[in-house]
Amino acid sequence: MSCKDRHEVLLDQGWERRTITEEPRLLELVETYESLDIDVHLEPVTTQLLAALGEDCNLCYRNHLERFKVIYTRNRSHDKHDNDQLR
Repeated sequence: MSCKDRHEVLLDQGWERRTITEEPRLLELVETYESLDIDVHLEPVTTQLLAALGEDCNLCYRNHLERFKVIYTRNRSHDKHDNDQLR
């Protein structure tokens, strides 16, 4: 990737970071956003993201990175082409 990190690329594409969570809350939130006709994109949690966030409890996340996902959302009015670029 270029000098932009993944979070910056997503922001440029109209995505907003909502939260970091794990199952079963993850599925509940995804289903809720989708029921409101909002696009949802999940990203893995990385140590770089945690460092940038400065989370007080990021030690909990660090010990179980694979369990957590970052939820990004955006209104469905965005072009499908942007969505395809995420994959």
